Amino acid sequence: LPLLLALAGSTHAQDAAQWLSEVTRAARTLNYAGTVAFRQGARFETFRLAHLNEGGQAWEKLLSLDGPAREIVRTGTEVRYYYPDAKVVRVEPRTIRNVFPSLSAEQIRNLTQYYDYKRIGGERIGGRTADIVVFEPKDGLRYGHKFWSDTATSLLLKARLVNEKGDVVEEFAFTDVSINPTIDKDMLK
Repeated sequence: LPLLLALAGSTHAQDAAQWLSEVTRAARTLNYAGTVAFRQGARFETFRLAHLNEGGQAWEKLLSLDGPAREIVRTGTEVRYYYPDAKVVRVEPRTIRNVFPSLSAEQIRNLTQYYDYKRIGGERIGGRTADIVVFEPKDGLRYGHKFWSDTATSLLLKARLVNEKGDVVEEFAFTDVSINPTIDKDMLK
């Protein structure tokens, strides 16, 4: 029995790692555009997001739709922040790659190591059919995660972080998304 439980746990971790790899690959390699809503506590923001992968190079642009005007343009090596009202541009090296809808290697390691993984069904998000996956913490030291990924492409459509009471701490979600649209590189400047 202990061997069967160990094998089941190993298969379970492999399933989680495979799912996480699929959503990360989709976020980095697909072309997509849509509106993303972000909620953290009482703060709520929306952005237009366009992502282009061409020949292994990725470009991304976020345009704020509410609050102060700003644009964020990400390439493989840098992030540019534009604040047109203040006439300010800030350029930084791109060191973090765990921006929705992608996940970093560290996030993947943590989710497979410290969480139990389970698929719990599906529903529609942003006009697309999505699979729902939950990562429940194995201890009381972490928050839980719930993810919705596009059934056809594995693109992450929604991500929710919940506390021990099940209250939403943070959430990202596409309200609409187009996968593999025609995106002109000039649109991402």
